[in-house]
Amino acid sequence: MGTDIDAAFGHRVEFPPTDSLARSMCAGIQRVSPLIHNEWRLNTDYHHGLGLFLIQDSDGLSVWFGPHAALISSGYGWPEPSEDADEKEFVTSAMRAVARYFRSASIIFLPDDIEPWCDAERWIAAGASIEELQQKLAGIGPPSANLKAAIRQSPESWQVEGYVIEQVAYAAI
Repeated sequence: MGTDIDAAFGHRVEFPPTDSLARSMCAGIQRVSPLIHNEWRLNTDYHHGLGLFLIQDSDGLSVWFGPHAALISSGYGWPEPSEDADEKEFVTSAMRAVARYFRSASIIFLPDDIEPWCDAERWIAAGASIEELQQKLAGIGPPSANLKAAIRQSPESWQVEGYVIEQVAYAAI
């Protein structure tokens, strides 16, 4: 199983999110991974105690919206060295597709077993933008060069050592 990989991205949508946003996500998010079913729905029965609002895909990703940024939770464990390495791309490509839909300049991959993830959740709920989130995380420590550096794996275990910031790639129009 390993640690779960979550991610943060910026957005410029109405807050709190609406049913119309969930419907537009169904039509607009590229299905790059089996993790995206494009059956997004606003969960009006549940919002995070910090004031984050939830739009979730059926049995896939959950997106917790703050006023200017959001957290994507996959619920998928980062694979141990003995598990399928393709799962890394399966999870991260789905998260990148969501960030692209919201035209975020960057995405921050946050392993859920480290303190910055908990801090990021509070900062997003308090209204931090993705740029402010990057600055706050930099105050804790520098980003890792890549996910392999952030999550060190050995034959028997893994150890989380950081977070990763990627610029979101957009196809030329």
